[in-house]
Amino acid sequence: MTNQAFKDTDICTTQAFEKIDNSKGKIFRTKFEYKDPKKKGKVRTMLARTNVRKNLKGKGSFDPKEYGLRRVYDMALARKNKDENCYRHINSNIEYLKIRGTEHNVFKCSTLVNYFYGETENIKCPMCNTKIK
Repeated sequence: MTNQAFKDTDICTTQAFEKIDNSKGKIFRTKFEYKDPKKKGKVRTMLARTNVRKNLKGKGSFDPKEYGLRRVYDMALARKNKDENCYRHINSNIEYLKIRGTEHNVFKCSTLVNYFYGETENIKCPMCNTKIK
């Protein structure tokens, strides 16, 4: 167990995804670690927004939410590429989220359970009440 103190603005990944889903197209900044094994340990910083429909063709081949992803429009990439192919996915390895002027440190639900309760199974996340397997 670490000696880390949690702040009121600290949230878990479930809460971070809820904030992103409910952002209604507002711009937000996030940092997350790549899931790709080739880029393991590298952190991506992104200025993004949701609810952008520009240059979308069709419905898509899969539902990102089923895989723990969120589809967003990368604003910084849009400036470089002139609005072409600027859609990216945010995975569940979020470390930081700044949305509507509030900065949040983001922790995995399992990390919070281990911090507050130790190695215990079938317990809920203390922040979002999601059951941890």
